Amino acid sequence: MTNVLNKKEIKQLNKLGEGIRISLNLNLTDLNNIGIPCRTDRLHAVKLMIKYLKVHDLAVVPIKSNNNKIKGNNARSNTNRN
Repeated sequence: MTNVLNKKEIKQLNKLGEGIRISLNLNLTDLNNIGIPCRTDRLHAVKLMIKYLKVHDLAVVPIKSNNNKIKGNNARSNTNRN
C-alpha cells in the first residue's frame, strides 16, 4: 500500500466506518439499556475495525484461549502487562 488511498480503498473505508459507527451507536444498539452496545454489536464492530486496519496493511493477532474463543479477561490482563 502506498501513502495515498485509491478510490476503491476510500469507498471501502467509508462503508466500514459507517458500519462501525452504527454498531456502536447506543440509540440503535443498547438493547439492555446499560450504556453500552450489546455484545453482538460490539464484536461486529471489532470485525469491521479489523477489516479497516487491513486496508492500511496492518495485521491483527487475536488472543485466544485453549478452546479457540476470545477471552475478555485474558485480553485485558495481557494488555496490562505491557
